[in-house]
Amino acid sequence: MLLRQLTKAFAHSPLRNPAKQPPTTKSSLKVQAEDAVLNGRPMQPGASSSNLSHNEKEEQVRTFHPEFTYPLFGDEENLFGYKDPVVRLHYSAGSLFSFLGMSYTYRIDKDPEALAKAKKIGDATPKADDVLAIVRAKLPEKGVTDDYSTFMEQVRRDEQGAFSPMGDKVHEYTVKGKQGVVYEIYKANFATPRFKSYNAALQVFCLFFIEGASAIDAEDEAWECYLLFERRPLVAGSEARYAAQFAWALCGFSTVYTFWCWPDQKRMRISQVLVFPPYQKMGHGKQLYHTVKKEFLSRKEIADFGVEDPNDDFQILRDICDLQDLLDDVEKIRKAKTTAAPPSLSSLHLPVLAAGRVVDMETRAAVNSVVEQVKNGEYKLSKGQAARCIEILLLKFLDSRDKKACQEYRLLVKKRLYQRNEEVLSGMEVTEMQGKLQETFESVEQGYRDILKHLL
Repeated sequence: MLLRQLTKAFAHSPLRNPAKQPPTTKSSLKVQAEDAVLNGRPMQPGASSSNLSHNEKEEQVRTFHPEFTYPLFGDEENLFGYKDPVVRLHYSAGSLFSFLGMSYTYRIDKDPEALAKAKKIGDATPKADDVLAIVRAKLPEKGVTDDYSTFMEQVRRDEQGAFSPMGDKVHEYTVKGKQGVVYEIYKANFATPRFKSYNAALQVFCLFFIEGASAIDAEDEAWECYLLFERRPLVAGSEARYAAQFAWALCGFSTVYTFWCWPDQKRMRISQVLVFPPYQKMGHGKQLYHTVKKEFLSRKEIADFGVEDPNDDFQILRDICDLQDLLDDVEKIRKAKTTAAPPSLSSLHLPVLAAGRVVDMETRAAVNSVVEQVKNGEYKLSKGQAARCIEILLLKFLDSRDKKACQEYRLLVKKRLYQRNEEVLSGMEVTEMQGKLQETFESVEQGYRDILKHLL
């Protein structure tokens, strides 16, 4: 019988130290997702996966590394006083109930020779970092144990249906090749039963994977959260123990903040988005973003939405999702032969070639219609994102042989770039400014073309 549990283990590889220097260890956080065999040999708190056979490793362990550990161990990410330390922070995949433990082969303040040497030369008694206290300080007050048996009991309960997601289910979908598995997205806030304590565990993951992340205020009712779960059948023979008919594992989440928008609407800002590494490159990020966006579009009180400081990867995902929505609507309008709004560029008056074929009048009219809808706020995109989407959409249908149309397109993009960077550019000589604008335009255009490659 297998139990699914999301397991995190800190593994620190020692640095080579000059002779007679105290041991200093570089932190290299290792995260694992394991299936522990209950009727076989469960991995003990101090056990190493190096003791397992190849087949056992394949069956039990999926390892991934956090992006950041400096929130715990400082900018240098060093530990003092250990050799071969392994800090094990395990999470039960559904409830996020966790186990914290540590092992090592050497600790300086338990080495009589090191202590005697320090006393002899008059140095202060060496003291190893209290690593468990450092990690424990970042974890929730409740839902953490240092007893592995207690932890495994909770894992069993989760796998037998004791845990179920909190909040309202807003979407579900399947992934090709995952037979019997359904992915569900739930919306919750701090008024949702059980969510406040659950969020305390979620925020720890943000420290590991989102640079500069800070915990969201659990007393602020303006926060919403979208939770992505993997739903599987219960462990065989456990159906009668709990009310739930399935077992759930958390795959990722997104937090959203609500702002007031004059005069009586709301402006939403996506703050944190995280899909755990074992679930990445499977389309879950797109599903999560589309679900959040669909929720915003369905709520009349929301004027628009944006993203707080998106990194490059998320901006690419955002562009792809938004552009795909626009292109889908272009196709719908084209097929319906809807009357178009006035053209945005002169190129749309003329035969336009895209991917080697002439674009028909219905398509050109549909593009114009979608552009006008974006401008009018019907897609509820933030001002900056709306401009990007219009520019990418127009680029897709731009005839590169039409010099006048290409010039209009360059001026359209350069105008936005100048307005966005006016303070810097206005201090340059005209020639320098023109060169910088052209350089930036070429970079932006190439970025747009890279986005379009994902949509072909």
